[in-house]
Amino acid sequence: MKRVVGVIALIAVLGLSACGDADDARNASNDSTTQATSQQEQQQATEVVNEFLDNFREGGDLPEGWPTDAVVVPAGATPVASLANSTLPGFGEASAVFYASGQSGVDVADFFEENLPEHGWTVVNRVDQEGYSEVSVQGNGYVGIFGAGEVPSRPQLKSSEVIDVQVVLAKLSG
Repeated sequence: MKRVVGVIALIAVLGLSACGDADDARNASNDSTTQATSQQEQQQATEVVNEFLDNFREGGDLPEGWPTDAVVVPAGATPVASLANSTLPGFGEASAVFYASGQSGVDVADFFEENLPEHGWTVVNRVDQEGYSEVSVQGNGYVGIFGAGEVPSRPQLKSSEVIDVQVVLAKLSG
C-alpha cells in the first residue's frame, strides 16, 4: 500500500508538472523531490517529469493504449491535451489526458467517486481543496489520479478551451 501511495504522489507531480511552463515544471519537480531519500530517486523523478513534458501534445488524441473502456468521464468532457506514454520507474508506462468539461471540480470528483468503481477502480483517497478535487485510484492494472476543478498550473492552450479535468495513469508492473 505504501508503494501505491508513493506512486500516486509521483503521478500527482507528473500531472501538475505537465500542466505548466516547462521550466516551472522542471523546477517544481526538483522542489517536490527534495524530500526523496536519495539523490538517485531525485534524479529519476526529474527525468520522468522531463520525459513527460517532452511528450505533451495539445489536441484531442488519446495516447496509444489508453484504457478507454475503463476511464469514464462526465458527459460533455472533451479531451483537449495529453501526455504520451512515458516510463515511470518501478511501474511501466504512464500517460495523462486533460479534458475541458465546464463543470465544478466537486461535481466531477463526485461523479468519479460514484462511477469509477463500476469500471473496475478502487478509490484509495479523495482530496478536496479550494477550487480543486482529486480522486486517487487503483485498478485495471493501473494506479492514478482523476482530478477536477481549477487544475493547478494548467497550461494555456492555443484553443480557447480551459483544462478542468485531468486523468493521470501509471501501469502497475507484474
